[in-house]
Amino acid sequence: MSKYDWDIETAMAVAKAESNCSQEALGDTSLVYMQNGREYGYSKGVFQIRILPGRENCDTYDLVTNVSCAYKIYSYRGNFTPWSAYNNGSYLKFL
Repeated sequence: MSKYDWDIETAMAVAKAESNCSQEALGDTSLVYMQNGREYGYSKGVFQIRILPGRENCDTYDLVTNVSCAYKIYSYRGNFTPWSAYNNGSYLKFL
């Protein structure tokens, strides 16, 4: 049994579409803003987790942490709609 109960094929396709599965991916830097002396708004890692207040622990290129943060976001919504690659269908070419 998997640690995560999401559709692994879809999750992998989303990661591939978001970052080409690059742990060092940094994106959405145009969305950066400052709050309480800290920078937020950019996205990091394989799943391109947007760093927002409450997600400071996701601000790392560590693969295990990035996947864990992605799963928490997925679980909260119950789907992959927080990812633009899912919403725009770009993940489909990786299925």
